[in-house]
Amino acid sequence: MSELIPFGYREFGEECRRLKARGNVTFEEAVQLAVRSPNLADIDAFGSGVELFQQHVAKIVYAHLRTPESAEDETAKLIERSVYSADAHAGLRLASAQLIKDGRSLCDCLKKWLCDYLAGNAPPPRRPTRTRAVNASRDLAICMTLHAIREVGFPLTRNDASAPKSASDVVAKALEAHGRAISYDAVVKVWNRHHLR
Repeated sequence: MSELIPFGYREFGEECRRLKARGNVTFEEAVQLAVRSPNLADIDAFGSGVELFQQHVAKIVYAHLRTPESAEDETAKLIERSVYSADAHAGLRLASAQLIKDGRSLCDCLKKWLCDYLAGNAPPPRRPTRTRAVNASRDLAICMTLHAIREVGFPLTRNDASAPKSASDVVAKALEAHGRAISYDAVVKVWNRHHLR
């Protein structure tokens, strides 16, 4: 598993320069370099903000439910938001579960919301597709890694009939190692979408 430990940015640059100077970098070496890229290591954080937000919302609701005077107002605001925010909806569910588990009472508006939810009258809103900001961060990480792999001697793309030995193939394989299934074609589209030549 040590091969998945990312380089720091300076170490990554030094390793890229070392491999470039040595020449004849194999596909497997390039994949290992890309897997350890600090740019792709950051990709693991993309999307995790949703879970953190849900936990944060649950803690806020839980804290407000401890003080009856603020519980109703704050919880009512979150219930209104839960109609269009999947994160707020999940936060209400998490807070309700924690309060019930701890044997605490729920404020009236949360009781009503929970009953509605359990009866199927307060379904969670559909989750939107990935936000532009998340995609922009992901795309930047992919482009920076593609650039580094090109620098060690791999062409950006390949002919469809050729064996998968391009920088885009390397990055797609490295993303797979990070648990992100992004195809060769998708990696090329990311590069082309950002007009990086």
